[in-house]
Formats: sequence, structure tokens, C-alpha cells
Amino acid sequence: MNGEIYVANSGLGIGPGIVDAISGSTNTIVAAIPVGTDPMALVTDSTDGDVYAANENSNGSGTIYRISGSTDKVEGAALVGASPVALAFDSANREVFVANLGSNSVSVVAPSAFAPPSTTVTSTTPEFLSGALPVVAAVALALAALVARRVSSRRFGSTSRSKHLPSK
Repeated sequence: MNGEIYVANSGLGIGPGIVDAISGSTNTIVAAIPVGTDPMALVTDSTDGDVYAANENSNGSGTIYRISGSTDKVEGAALVGASPVALAFDSANREVFVANLGSNSVSVVAPSAFAPPSTTVTSTTPEFLSGALPVVAAVALALAALVARRVSSRRFGSTSRSKHLPSK
């Protein structure tokens, strides 16, 4: 939305974890956004450009940070399961799905669960889906959303274009 590319840079569990915002036009870092110690995954809300960063804390617990796509500043944080490694965003419900490798679960985090960064988050109650391999579940959710969008755009007459390679 803002022409920036976001990259998670791990602090290897000991030093500050940073999400770099890189200008898509100049290929220079325009913001270094601190997000805990070990950011592992990013996902963008295509509606407002906000970016969500999954971070494994030094004690193994997980936190998701919401970064404003317009200011490149952390707007909130929510606790999730242990070792979050993958994210998917449901734009219809504005929820973040988090694959938690360490707790073998998937957290579903609603927008209301993000506390402002100046507030200490003591507890949140995200819904958990347990028992399934969390990474597979998050990837499956992301693929299902993509397929649903493509089917929906075909059903309502999208004018998307595709390139065809010349035949030999």
C-alpha cells in the first residue's frame, strides 16, 4: 500500500529484533522498527497496510506486534502460543492466524486483542486450535483465502490479465 517492503531481522534471541521498512523505489531502509528479540514471520493487512510480526520472546513465549503501515511504528502487541513461526491474515474478519510451533497450536487473534505498546500485556485469550501441525494449518488457511479470492473474482467478472507464452 505504501510502496515499502518489510523484512524481519532476528536478534537471535538475545538482541533487539528489528523489522526493516525498505523503500520500494529507492531500495533504502526508511525505518528500523523494534519488535522484541526474534521476529520470525510477517503478514500484511491488504486493507490498511498494517504489518503483523510474529516474535519468539527470550523465554519461548510468543508475541504478535501490529505495525502501522502509514507510520512504521508499533501500535500494539498480543500474546500467543510458544514459538510463533508463520502468519496468515483473514481480511474478511480482520483476524491474524498464528502457527505456534512450540505449543503445537494455532492462535486466532482478533484486532481487539492488541494492547497499546505502552501497556504491559499480562494475558490475552486467543482461541487455540490444537493437535494439528500449526504450520500446515496456517499455510492451508492462507491458500484457502487465496483460492476463495480467485474464485470470487472470476464469479463477478474480474478483468485481471495474464501473460501467455508464445507457442513454438
